[in-house]
Amino acid sequence: MALVARFISFFFGAMCVIVVVLAVIDEDILFSDFFFGKTGLWLLGVGGTGLAICRGFIPDEKCVHDPEDTMWKIFRYTHYMPKRWRKCLYTYDVYDEFTELFEYRVMGFLREMFSVLTAPLVLIFILRPRSHQLISFFAKFTTVNVHGVGDICSFAAFHNEHGNSKYGSSSSASKDMRSKQGKVEKSMMHFKESYPQWALPDEAELAVSAVQAQGSLSSLPLHTSSDESSAAPAKLL
Repeated sequence: MALVARFISFFFGAMCVIVVVLAVIDEDILFSDFFFGKTGLWLLGVGGTGLAICRGFIPDEKCVHDPEDTMWKIFRYTHYMPKRWRKCLYTYDVYDEFTELFEYRVMGFLREMFSVLTAPLVLIFILRPRSHQLISFFAKFTTVNVHGVGDICSFAAFHNEHGNSKYGSSSSASKDMRSKQGKVEKSMMHFKESYPQWALPDEAELAVSAVQAQGSLSSLPLHTSSDESSAAPAKLL
């Protein structure tokens, strides 16, 4: 892609240079029919626009990219870092998995267009055989009634029944009830940081207090060593 962008940018740049040089010799070229009925000013506009677009696809050769550092910065906001990623953030396998989660908007648009045709097939051949599993999930986890809201998924209530002591909760739930990789605790801490006036459930308040006792969220280290990985406050990031 970069090689093609360099070639096209060279073409547009050469075109602009030729028009500018000829305009210095004869300025009437800018406003008269110069090339297939187009004025020199029009050619400069097209060439400059094409040059600017192509420059955006050419990477900076002096810039050194650190995919591991970039992924850890993204992790601060997404709170999603599978264990299989942590020691191979620089690999194409991680890149491919990540791009599946954050695809280009044009791909999402095309997916929505084709979903008109594929949605009935998915409902009939994929979701219908799994309807029992879907109903079982809602029956098992949609059990919390919040006044003024109604029945919600128990994960969204930040209750300790989905907690993990490795990530700051006062106790660990069973494996089938526990959120993966402390997702509930991480979401709870992020929500509390964004809305300080939010009243936490009693059991969630204990987890927040345990982390805040170690310092503010912004001061916690982002990278953790193998010895530090067992500490709950570090894991919550």
